[in-house]
Amino acid sequence: MARTAMVSDAQQAAIDFRQQWVARFLMRGLAHREVQAQIAGMTVTDPATGARVPVCVNPETGAPWGLTTIHEDTKYLRDGWKEAADREVEERRAELLACVREMRRLAFASNDLKAVSNAIKHERDLFGLDAPKTSTVAVTGLEKMATNDDDLMADMVNEVADEREASKEHHTNDGPIAQPAASTG
Repeated sequence: MARTAMVSDAQQAAIDFRQQWVARFLMRGLAHREVQAQIAGMTVTDPATGARVPVCVNPETGAPWGLTTIHEDTKYLRDGWKEAADREVEERRAELLACVREMRRLAFASNDLKAVSNAIKHERDLFGLDAPKTSTVAVTGLEKMATNDDDLMADMVNEVADEREASKEHHTNDGPIAQPAASTG
């Protein structure tokens, strides 16, 4: 992922160095504040003076990087990782598709119809063409999900039947069922 802001080569090198360490600390499971503390504590020995000097500080201020910078680095890194993962999945899917198509070609060439059928099934699986179809319908204010139209219709019929049964228990044709008067006996 390319940065949009124009920065010098030295500035970009400092950003890359910091982000490399942010990524390493994130992979170790550290929270943003912990990453910030780890980066602020990184030092090397200055050969001229023998003093420990920080290596990952804001070059403009000399101060440790702020939490906002660490958060922005994290967002930037995760976006990059997601893009790379998506790209890798698509590349792998393309490789598998080429392999399946070659299997199908060879199966046709050898007149092996069972292998042709298997290759077609693998290709359909690769694209999710045989995944169950789902429908979502609002019924009495509640969303119901069914894996196919038959399940959906059965759910709806059962719900209407349940509502009618409940209605019969509480009402007559003339109105609500009267409750028997308490006996004073």
